[in-house]
Amino acid sequence: MWSLSLNNLHRKLFLGLCLLLPVQLGYHFWPLSSYVMGLRIDYLSPTVYLTDLLVVSILGLWFLERIINYQLSIINFSKHWWVLAIFVFLLVGSLLAQNPGAALYKFVKIVEFSLLGLYVAKNSYQLSVTAKRQATLISYQLSLAVIYSSLIAVAQFIFQSSLGGFFWWLGERTFNAATPGIAKTVINGELIMRPYATFPHPNALAGFLLVGLILTLPFIRRRLFA
Repeated sequence: MWSLSLNNLHRKLFLGLCLLLPVQLGYHFWPLSSYVMGLRIDYLSPTVYLTDLLVVSILGLWFLERIINYQLSIINFSKHWWVLAIFVFLLVGSLLAQNPGAALYKFVKIVEFSLLGLYVAKNSYQLSVTAKRQATLISYQLSLAVIYSSLIAVAQFIFQSSLGGFFWWLGERTFNAATPGIAKTVINGELIMRPYATFPHPNALAGFLLVGLILTLPFIRRRLFA
């Protein structure tokens, strides 16, 4: 009973994670390792994002489910010893880095996303009615994430600035075409601000939209031509 409830819960949280992938809402910490010449550098700042809380919740519920089912072995390290060796190498490199604080934060992020990848791999669905329904729900969430990110990007491109208001809670940063360091491009001889949506850079937005469209295109085609 408990195992079934945990299974349903972490799968529902995973659907939420798929929907909120573009959301960059988070809390920044500013240790000394995040300063350069007295200035705060955001990419050196350890940040706890809303999506991090979802990932930790998903992994925690999944591990608890496996403990209840006496499935404590998640990966066979005797066979895949090189995986552990890679993480030990990364940990040692982080401790010996010029900025250990920032390096350790990045190491934690690598561990987090590696465990999330393991979760996805271990929870692959068999060909069944339930599996197809779950795959459809995941496709819905990813499609919605691609759509609302695209709409935000289009609006930013039209107004040549961030939208503000509610979108700040999605992680949108405050900027306009005159903001120093903002990404721009030339269109018909005019310097135009490139849209960010809720991402830290237009290239990150483009990468998400590309991968999201590739993953959801089969689902969209089935819905349109069914």
